[in-house]
Formats: sequence, C-alpha cells, structure tokens
Amino acid sequence: MTLVQDILDAEYRMVRAPATFVERRVISRLPEESLVRLGAEGGLGVMDALAGRVTGNEVVRRRGRALIEEVKSSIRARWDDRRASHLRNRAETQRSRSYAHARRTEDLAHDKAVKTVDKTLNGLVQDKVDASVSAVDTATARSLDARDRAERRSNVAQESRKLEDRRQREADAGRHEADFWMGVADSNKR
Repeated sequence: MTLVQDILDAEYRMVRAPATFVERRVISRLPEESLVRLGAEGGLGVMDALAGRVTGNEVVRRRGRALIEEVKSSIRARWDDRRASHLRNRAETQRSRSYAHARRTEDLAHDKAVKTVDKTLNGLVQDKVDASVSAVDTATARSLDARDRAERRSNVAQESRKLEDRRQREADAGRHEADFWMGVADSNKR
C-alpha cells in the first residue's frame, strides 16, 4: 500500500468505528428480516467494499462483499417466502373453486337425472321407461366425469402445493446459506 492508501485506511477505520459500535449494539438486535437491519448492513457492506478497494485493504473489501451477499440472500429469501405464500394461497383458492364447481355440476346432473326419471315414469310407455334409464346412465356418467375433473383439478392443486413446498425448501436453503456466510463474515470480523 502507498502512503496515501495507508492514510485513507487509518481514516476509514476511525470513521468505521462508530458504525461498528452501532452495528453491534443496535443493528444486531433487530430481527434478521428487518428492512432497517438489511438496509444498514447493505450500506455498511457497500461502504466497506468501496473503502477496501480504494485503500487496497483486501480484508475490508472481503468483509464488505460478504455483507452485501448476506443482504442479497436475505432479500431473496424474503421474496421467495412471499412468493411461496402467494402460490399456496392461489393453489388453495383454485382447489376450493374446483371442489365447489364439481359439487354444483354433480348436483345439476343429479337433478337433471331425477327430473328425467320422474317425467318418464309419469305416463310414458315401457320403451320410454327404458329411455329414461338410459338418461339416468348418461347423467351418472356425466356426474362421474365431473367428479373425475374435480379430482384432476385437485391433483393440479396438489402439484402446485408440492412446487410451493419445493420453493419453500429452496428458500430455506438460501437462508441457511446466508447464515453460513454471516458466520463467515463474523469470523472475518474477529
């Protein structure tokens, strides 16, 4: 390092000392997902990375990069959590709608079949009775088709939930990785 870099490094340490105090006494007590904490840590990371680059102090630069990466990971995890929650809500809504639609379809098919049977039995001849049995069979098949469609929609909703669960696991893995890098950043500070 040059004399100018040494002077800048010493001045930066003096400027950074109060920020380190605030970071350890105040910021570290905030919840990890707090926007205030993430903003403060991100600002300190940018400040460290820039000061390390200017002064040629590789330790300070690495500390800044680690803080920046930690903040990015926390923000990504927070975004993934919100997205997973949104997808879970959508899947649940879709599943509820599918069940309600299947029930309505089944009720309509059943009502139609009953009406057809009643109408046929009230005054039609035997071949009309046979036709009504055929209509009941058709209505039953429609009812079964509606139930099959509801099951397929339910399966789609379950697959969506599985996808959301996988995204949640990936978000958890991102948080674990952020915790790991936080540990690395803490060990670098010591």
